[in-house]
Amino acid sequence: MKKLLSLTLGTLMLAPLINASEKE
Repeated sequence: MKKLLSLTLGTLMLAPLINASEKE
């Protein structure tokens, strides 16, 4: 369960970075 939570948090933190790199 803890792994799933950390995975979700990691995805939420990475999402903005991925979106920013796609815009450029």
